[in-house]
Amino acid sequence: EIKAGKALSALENLGTTSAQVIRNGVMESIDAADLVPGDLVEIGEGEAVPADLRLTFCAQLEIVESVLTGESVGVTKDTKAIKVRTRQLPLGDCKGNAFMSTMVSHGRGRGIVTRTGSKTEIGKISVAINRSASTVRKTPIQKKLTRLGMWLVLLALTLCAVIVICGVSWGRKFVPIFITGLSLAVSVIPEGLVAVTTVTMALGVRRMARRKALMRTLPAVETLGGVTVICSDKTGTLTEGKMGMSELVDANRIMFEISKSTSRDPNQGEVSYRGHANDVNSDTQHVVHDIDKYNTAAADMSFVVCAMCNNAEVFYDEEIGQWSSLGDATEVALTIAAQKAGLRKSDITATTSKSLSTLEDTTEASACAGSASKPFELLVENAFDSDRKRMSVSFEASSNVREGKRCVVVFAKGAPEEILSVCTHQLANTNGFLRQGTTVDGKPARRSAEDIATGIVSCLTNEMVPLTDELTRIAGETCEQMAGRGLRVLGMAAKVCFLDIDEPVTEEALGLAWAENELVFAGLVGLIDPPRSGIIESVRRCHNAGIKVIMITGDHIGTATAIAESIGIIRDDRPSTQRAISGSELDLLSDEATALLDPFPSVFARVSPENKIKIVRALQQSGNIVAMTGDGVNDAAAVKGADIGVAMGLGGTDITKQAADMVLLDDNFTTIVTAVEEGRRIFDNILKFILYLLSCNSAEIILFLYAAVLNLDLPFTTIMILWANIIADVPPSLSLGMDPPERNIMDRPPRNPKSGILTKTTTLVLVIQAFFMATITFAVFLVAVLTPFGRIVLHNHDHTLPDTYVPSIFHQGDPETNANDNMSPHIAGARSVAFGVLTVLQLNQAFLSRSIDVSVFKTGLRANKWMVGCVLLSFGLYVLGVYVPGLNDWLELAPLGWQAWLLMLGAVVLQVVFSELTKLALRAISRKRALRMDNHEPQFYEQNQ
Repeated sequence: EIKAGKALSALENLGTTSAQVIRNGVMESIDAADLVPGDLVEIGEGEAVPADLRLTFCAQLEIVESVLTGESVGVTKDTKAIKVRTRQLPLGDCKGNAFMSTMVSHGRGRGIVTRTGSKTEIGKISVAINRSASTVRKTPIQKKLTRLGMWLVLLALTLCAVIVICGVSWGRKFVPIFITGLSLAVSVIPEGLVAVTTVTMALGVRRMARRKALMRTLPAVETLGGVTVICSDKTGTLTEGKMGMSELVDANRIMFEISKSTSRDPNQGEVSYRGHANDVNSDTQHVVHDIDKYNTAAADMSFVVCAMCNNAEVFYDEEIGQWSSLGDATEVALTIAAQKAGLRKSDITATTSKSLSTLEDTTEASACAGSASKPFELLVENAFDSDRKRMSVSFEASSNVREGKRCVVVFAKGAPEEILSVCTHQLANTNGFLRQGTTVDGKPARRSAEDIATGIVSCLTNEMVPLTDELTRIAGETCEQMAGRGLRVLGMAAKVCFLDIDEPVTEEALGLAWAENELVFAGLVGLIDPPRSGIIESVRRCHNAGIKVIMITGDHIGTATAIAESIGIIRDDRPSTQRAISGSELDLLSDEATALLDPFPSVFARVSPENKIKIVRALQQSGNIVAMTGDGVNDAAAVKGADIGVAMGLGGTDITKQAADMVLLDDNFTTIVTAVEEGRRIFDNILKFILYLLSCNSAEIILFLYAAVLNLDLPFTTIMILWANIIADVPPSLSLGMDPPERNIMDRPPRNPKSGILTKTTTLVLVIQAFFMATITFAVFLVAVLTPFGRIVLHNHDHTLPDTYVPSIFHQGDPETNANDNMSPHIAGARSVAFGVLTVLQLNQAFLSRSIDVSVFKTGLRANKWMVGCVLLSFGLYVLGVYVPGLNDWLELAPLGWQAWLLMLGAVVLQVVFSELTKLALRAISRKRALRMDNHEPQFYEQNQ
């Protein structure tokens, strides 16, 4: 398969070409393909890992494993032994391992090769894609049409046999009756079905492309309409894919909210005061204030730590005309929040740090303190590591310096429990120091850099209270509450120290032991990848449509569950959605046990690529049609194995795009829902023209069965049958393929994947409509033959038989010659009238087929202008066949008078009345069924009746 081949080729390109290996104590560069288990490999910043490694040495090593886990945040590595009791640790938690094709974003390391080639984690994905490519599955519409075709062939052969047997038994000649029966059998098969289906799908592809969904395979267009489960990645699909700091709770549990937290533009969004955390969490009424009007010293200090204990940059890029960022995603989010609060690190910090050797020169240090253009200058940075789970920076402050002293301010951030463990005090509940003074446009003006520095030092010197065990417990509870909302929580702290200016300063003196000790707790900040705009409404539409939405993510289960609850994937009113499990739990289950999970989980967290494949297979074994989204290499195999593979167009890898059936041009989950709606529309339209074709063709069959069983003259000749199929089948069918969607298309459950294309209801409607058209046409034929009406309705009947002539329509001819009056002008007139009645009934049936139970007066004519044009085209061809000399002789049709047109109009009116009564009865039945289903929670789909 071409797509799978391209995906595998792109996957091979991910492999690194060279590796730094130590053999016999000598470092050498070799081809990565030549690595063997046991080799000692060294990796550094910016390099791709050449094989799966067990790390033996790490120097602040951080690796981005998004190709395997889908999470863009770097993973800090260490060499500690893995002591977790589990059958298989999730890849994201394997801190002591490095995996092939992942990227080193920071530091360096060394490790022993454990696996190479197809045995690596990335290699397993390649094998899975190859395995999926070898499995060829028919789409639901292909299965349904194949089954329908078999039934139609069987029906055609049966009807042909019935007509021939009846004709021969009544003494008719075999060859003519066989030709007639064969013509009818051919007419049973909707010849235009394949062409109309293809055109309908192609038009659907164009409409989807305009709505940001690019289809890569034509049959997948219809398959979308039958989707019962959507398995979606969290990061970048359900969420924005960008980390943002959305909350700040200061040391006194005063909460602040940051709007538009992911926008890098500091002018977008604002910081708002929400009140005490207890009030916010209890959903009591509280007033929201702008932080310019209400702020606290602890909140301001937390924003200061966000800006100062940070190496990220957020700036306006003149070349591309927008705000950009550099650095770690978490630090970028903190920098953005500080800027929205009105604080830029560059405003109060020198761009170059002062060396410790310079500090040892007392005179120069003193002079610098008095003349520095920026009040803070970096001295020491203690980088984050996985042991301490903290980062701290020490600055020398030039403001508020005591005589004979050097003012050093330390800012620290990290895991809340680790920050609290090194704090002895917390800031008191006092007014903030970032915004005071004269007003500008009604808001307090920002303080100058010198005033801000003075405020920081003064706050850390005078506005503290001891951090008691009770306060520590309260801070821990606050942290748990924030984590329960899906936030990644960081603690913020700072302290100020006045060192003797004559005291020599060494790196040990300002190192970890001194800097991260006796800190002052400022507050907690919560970061989150926020849900996309409109995602809640899209998930709600899926639930209303009977589609189960499942979140599959590499993130932690607590965060994933909180996000799922916030966007409606997990709902209190639907017990079937309230289940979440981790990848390690899934590893303990077999494929069969996974398929039998009831209720099936709505959230899968910390999953591996193999877990995703298992989830898709389990859902398919349960009879579901599965759509699977993905963007990274880790998603490619599951995307390929799903019924509908969906890749991200903006953030997706080429591998995943090649493996997918559909590419989202905007990486938005809402686009998937839109595509499902379009897929349902396409299937509905296919069903409409199938109903139309089969009802019209069945009417012809029933009409001839009437005549064959009663030994009557055949209502149509063979050429008439073929002409009817040409003018009444294809044009109206094409117009039905372009019918707009019904209003309730996303308020009904998906069709049952196991059911045929025709349900009991649609089959019943089809048969009723066919019998009505056949009965009306046969009645007109009988009246036209048994009375002079057959002569009267002709446009020019001077050459016809006298009014007193009543022909016998029962076969009385010579069996050998089959001689009778079948071709008399009287019979020709009756056939012309019957053909005209059936033709207008069939063309009118196109309008009635637009909905099974909605009135034709509600569907209207203007909603589908193509249908009006196609029906007029078919009607025009019929008129030409009746009145054009030569053509009507060839078609064996006679010109009709005005009486015949009145008869046709009356037949159409009767047809509309009969159809409206039928639809009224169907609506009543549907209402009763809906009342019975009110207390029933639909699962993946409901059985169509």
